Amino acid sequence: MSPLGWSSSVGAVRFAFKTSAQQTSWAAMLKVWRAVDDIEIFESGWTSDHFHPTHSTDPSFHRLEDWVTLTALAQATSRLRMGTLVTGIHYRHPAVPANRVATL
Repeated sequence: MSPLGWSSSVGAVRFAFKTSAQQTSWAAMLKVWRAVDDIEIFESGWTSDHFHPTHSTDPSFHRLEDWVTLTALAQATSRLRMGTLVTGIHYRHPAVPANRVATL
């Protein structure tokens, strides 16, 4: 036990980052993920899967599809774990996200 009463089996603090998949380009997102891949304190990166942009009703406000983006980021980085903070299941057949996850 530590002086504060904590067990010594408590793990180290782990850090993650999140990038928004909307109003960005693949090149910009790739640049961020590759830079963070070189910063050892970050263990994982996250994005979100929203069918429509979350901060605009403008139809030209675009989003990158997150599972395809994560698949591409997985091949472009060497050590980061990754995932989505949100995966929309209410408007997709369950086989669609299952196939995306299996592909990744």
